Amino acid sequence: MDSKITKLLNDLGDEQLSRRQLLKGFALAAVAAPAAAVARPAAGALSNGSAPWRTVYLDHISYAVADHKRSADFYASLMGWQRRGGNTNPQATQTSLSIGDVGGIIIRNNRQAGPAAPAREGRPPLTGVINHISWGVEPWDTEAARAELTRRGLNPREDFQGDSFRSFHVLDPDGWDLQISNVTRARAAQGNGASAPMSTPAAPWKTVWLDHISYAVADYKRSVDFYADLMGWEVENDNGNTQATLKIGNIGGIIIRNNRQGTTPQMREGRPPLTGVINHISWGIQPWDTERVKAELTRRTLNPRDDMVGDDFKSYHVLDPDGWDLQISNQTS
Repeated sequence: MDSKITKLLNDLGDEQLSRRQLLKGFALAAVAAPAAAVARPAAGALSNGSAPWRTVYLDHISYAVADHKRSADFYASLMGWQRRGGNTNPQATQTSLSIGDVGGIIIRNNRQAGPAAPAREGRPPLTGVINHISWGVEPWDTEAARAELTRRGLNPREDFQGDSFRSFHVLDPDGWDLQISNVTRARAAQGNGASAPMSTPAAPWKTVWLDHISYAVADYKRSVDFYADLMGWEVENDNGNTQATLKIGNIGGIIIRNNRQGTTPQMREGRPPLTGVINHISWGIQPWDTERVKAELTRRTLNPRDDMVGDDFKSYHVLDPDGWDLQISNQTS
């Protein structure tokens, strides 16, 4: 029995097994042993206790790129993301898009006018970076949120806009910018406005699900505890060695894994070293037909790379205009 569970967890760590398959394997194993054998500690056992809110919406991803218009065209065309109203200023330095009903993204010109990241073997230089993600939480009370973040020693920084948008930025255990806000799905739908037309033909699918975020960190257990505790994310599985998968409410999932690249922390003036990086995001699309998706990506000269696990999980990786890894999959829930 123990050897079966160990094999399942090892396969997940080697990325030979999907999260869905792992859970099925645990369900079968539970017939022969108590579920407590693979359970995580309860949220109440975490050092700070659970926060008085839960994650309900992907407010926005902040993606800094070399040319925001080029990148917005790419994602609108390939992924079916819609430009939000108010992006018609030719002098604008950013574009906001809706990711279907999943959430939003702000694609902005990179304000750090430094050189591109060094070229990687067999891949172009990387000129795009996700510098933060904002998550909408409920219930929201501005002063209660500030007090809770302060109680946890997180030194919250205000980010308020107008009379309605309220948020705070904090740093996670890897020095990465986490933003929490009062934006929910219903509020976002009211403020998006009309979408602008696309300048390139659309792909024959649309984004319907946040399959997973891949977040590489210095100590995955420390980061898992932080996000489960503060954001209410639920641990679905943990291989006990290098990574864990968490469910982000009804929004999608995240894989938090130890960074295998042994890179030195990024030093920043006035801020702690940055040891965490989001190295890719996988988006679920519909409709899915494996060969047709491959043909469409190939037609767009995106050189799709297969990432298939078992009989159920199908996906492809491509590089966006900034050399960043975009994964699209058949996962819809």
